[in-house]
Amino acid sequence: EERPLSPSTPCRCVRPARSGRGWRFQWRSEQVLAAAALWSVRRCRRGAPTATRVANAAKDVQVAEELLVACRDGKSNTALQLLREKPERVREALLRPAAQRQLTPLQWACSRNLYEVVEHLTQHFMGDVRPSIDYCLFNVSRRGYTSIAELLIQRFPAEAESSAGRDVVEAARSGQAGIVRLLSERFPSAVRGVASEALYEACGAASAQTANQLLRDFPEEARASMDPNAADQTPLLRACQTGLVGVVRRLLEQFPEAKGALEVKDSAGMTPLAWACDNGHDAIVEMVLRRFPNLAEVAPIELEGEEELEQSPEMMQPKNRENMAKSGYRLVGSHSAVKQCRWTRNAILGQGQCYKHTFYGINSHQCMEATPSVACANKCTFCWRNHENPVATSWDFKMDDPDWIVQESIRNHLELVEEVSESPHALPDRVLAARSVRHVALSLVGEPVLYPKVAEFVSSLHKRRISTFFVTNGQFPDQLAELPWVTQLYVSLDAPDATTLRDVGRPLFRDYWDRLRRSLAVLREKHPKQRTVCRMTVLKGVAENDEACQGYADLINISQCDFVEIKAATYSPVWDKRNSGLSRDSIPRHDDVLQLARLLVSKLPMYGIAAEHEHSFCILLGRRDRFYEPFGARWRTWIDFDKFADAAEKGETLDTTDFAAETPPWALHQGTSNRYDGKIGFDPQEVRRFRRPMPRLTRREKKKLWPKHKMMVDVAVLTPQEGLDEAAQAQELLKQPHVRSVTLFEPVGTGHDEERVGVRYVAGDPDLNITYKEAGLAFNVDLKRRLSRLSKSQGGIHERERICQLVQPGERVLVKNEFALENIKANKLDGKVSSLCRNSLDVAGLGRFDRICAFLKFQALENLEALVSAMREGGTLHFYNHESKACPEAELWKSLGVAKLDAPKRSAKVAAQFLRAVAMKDWKNQVLAMLAIVEPPEVPTHGDPEALAERALAQQLGVVIHTVYLGWPQGYPRSLAALSEATGGRQFAAFYQPESRGSPSTRPQPRVPRVRNTHGVGLDSGFIRVVER
Repeated sequence: EERPLSPSTPCRCVRPARSGRGWRFQWRSEQVLAAAALWSVRRCRRGAPTATRVANAAKDVQVAEELLVACRDGKSNTALQLLREKPERVREALLRPAAQRQLTPLQWACSRNLYEVVEHLTQHFMGDVRPSIDYCLFNVSRRGYTSIAELLIQRFPAEAESSAGRDVVEAARSGQAGIVRLLSERFPSAVRGVASEALYEACGAASAQTANQLLRDFPEEARASMDPNAADQTPLLRACQTGLVGVVRRLLEQFPEAKGALEVKDSAGMTPLAWACDNGHDAIVEMVLRRFPNLAEVAPIELEGEEELEQSPEMMQPKNRENMAKSGYRLVGSHSAVKQCRWTRNAILGQGQCYKHTFYGINSHQCMEATPSVACANKCTFCWRNHENPVATSWDFKMDDPDWIVQESIRNHLELVEEVSESPHALPDRVLAARSVRHVALSLVGEPVLYPKVAEFVSSLHKRRISTFFVTNGQFPDQLAELPWVTQLYVSLDAPDATTLRDVGRPLFRDYWDRLRRSLAVLREKHPKQRTVCRMTVLKGVAENDEACQGYADLINISQCDFVEIKAATYSPVWDKRNSGLSRDSIPRHDDVLQLARLLVSKLPMYGIAAEHEHSFCILLGRRDRFYEPFGARWRTWIDFDKFADAAEKGETLDTTDFAAETPPWALHQGTSNRYDGKIGFDPQEVRRFRRPMPRLTRREKKKLWPKHKMMVDVAVLTPQEGLDEAAQAQELLKQPHVRSVTLFEPVGTGHDEERVGVRYVAGDPDLNITYKEAGLAFNVDLKRRLSRLSKSQGGIHERERICQLVQPGERVLVKNEFALENIKANKLDGKVSSLCRNSLDVAGLGRFDRICAFLKFQALENLEALVSAMREGGTLHFYNHESKACPEAELWKSLGVAKLDAPKRSAKVAAQFLRAVAMKDWKNQVLAMLAIVEPPEVPTHGDPEALAERALAQQLGVVIHTVYLGWPQGYPRSLAALSEATGGRQFAAFYQPESRGSPSTRPQPRVPRVRNTHGVGLDSGFIRVVER
């Protein structure tokens, strides 16, 4: 474009033809320029975009996308830089309608509480962002961003006044007292019309501050709310349900009509006093009965002023004490306990610290795990505390002094520390530091908030400069609301909905779900002074359930907590004793937990994945607007414990961000790199301890274990087909895909002197023929030993990969043997392959299958039904049976209506019975082939009447019977010949490893070579793997 063109300069123009080739024309520059000018005029007339317009539009879209992403990710500095440097280019993003699915930058900025960005947008782009104001006002009212709400009201008063009624109700429903106060002051007339509804929602959200604000500003509307609404409910009833003692007292004192509201029943037939009594709000019941003694709707209760019993019972019975002492608990007094965590021992030995060290920076060797109350209100199925502690819903027990409990707990804990310090692996500096307790995790067992003097207990810990991590299951919201300032407050989320919580958590309260939601609302009320955490204990399969993830997201939204801990349930052997239906298969792996975390982040955009601890299968989600610094991409999830201790000693309280510290890089989320090494979130100063050492493999062995290219198969043929040359057979097999080599075996000699000589043909080099004896095919014993260790140490991950690679691409195979009978009974077809079971292939299930190889003894009908139901339509069932002298399947046939068999001589009879069962169950559409392995018969079967009847029945059902004789080398030629004949001359590759413990037969059996399969892994004894080619 910059080079000048003279009239004599030719210009070459290439125009593509329809044929795809094209031809060339020689034009002079004047003609080119004239044509270009005419083309430009035509484009301008019809409004077609030029190249410059297209480029500028692309740049505008790019800048607009950058602004949108910056606001979405909470990057205030980046967004401000774009707005100031490129104001005209960002209008593309600002003019996007609010009704579209993707939010505008202003809406994202309001959601992320980016005050400066909102201020800049509303000041310089007021006309462009006006359509988004309605959504922004609603969003900030629900989230409680008072400063942004005040700014929007100042810049857009008309829009704010029109939506004030809706926004104040939403703020009251979310418990945002600041928003309610702001809207009531600015738009009293608009709020007055919905004041009664807002008061009702505030009482339902257990927000006493919001309810008192509305009662003070709108007394007449509150008086009118004493009349029942459409659901026969009043604010007084909701306050009695949620336990708002102050609100109930104010309603009774301020409005005489409240006495009549106490007698109003809702749609469930319950009065406000009945709800308070049923939910355990004794303070409300006491106050109402003292004010109105003539109300006698509930049974008499013990008031605070009445005399206590002469002697209260102890919480722990002798049986509880004995069981807990056996489990390693150090009991303190009558209701407290302490126990040493395994991470405390590991930290003293320098072998790692727990996930709290990764997430928050505690020193595990200075941490004590204790509880002031061993009684719990739940009986969770996944609890690994053995359920040896008592249960309780209220405190009716003998009470110990809180300061004495702290002293005794520390003393018992230090005794346990001294026991660990005697280990030769203990680090001296860690031992010295461990003798000074700096952290206490009140999560040992039971409910610490149930202890009536828990405030004094926490204060005694803080006086000793000990930080407190306080964990509760959310069943005591009233006590939780009165809890003083602690270092970090937890509420456990054990289930996403009420039904699942009832089945999994097994709570004792009838209103367990309402109590949990009120506890989460208490977490929201304690912000911003209290660090709050929602702790999720998940089982396998949650990440695949979108409804469950949405339920968790809704609960987290109620709490507006600072952090969310997502942790896999910890396996305990007591699961098997309880018959809870849980096993090791119920525990999700770290990738499953990470998948759930990412799904929750997509539903909760204000959170981000901050840190992870792969060893514990735990992920930490943090609030981006509170603990994430966009500039530098730094998380501040750690705690400055010294600053917290100084404030606690002075009796002061700090905001959560005031004592937050930066999270080190090694603790942050690492994406998907270096997965399965167990070191993600592991402090590099610690030494990871493995129970089994990792095997050291050579480069050659690694190539066999982890092939980078397509899978290749070694085919072993025991006897060549008659009438064909060996080389021709080998070359024919080598033409098949994924076949790397072919080995043909032939017996040499007879009787005991018989040997097998193999000829191997390698793909790509047909002239390379290697003749060797059995010694050349011997399995590498050292490699086998290393593979065995690898499968045990890493859960058979690589073994499963090799098993899956043995089949053809796109084919799904289920291999079963007698060791996997329990897995079939449980019908655990979860889409994965289980690990090796000693020297046998134990595959639990692969979903829906093309081919099933079953090698087991069917003892129940459901086992056979499980196999057949797991098959795809048109699949193949290979049924292996090697029992010839007994018939364990007799009960099965009897249950199918087949006469009992009397010790058949040939298990081909069993095969015939199986065919009849197939006919009776109408399984012939699924079962297309059956493979029965039996011992050699004493007489030929070609003329056997039973065999003929068996084949006739098979032909009638459309089922092909492949009879394979196993146990003698003479059977192999017959087996392959039968398979080839039955399938129309198709080739088969058989992989066989003989019984290492000797044949059960009394006659001597010649040695059969072990054939190396795909990656040098021996298949289980007595098992034939048949791959149709």
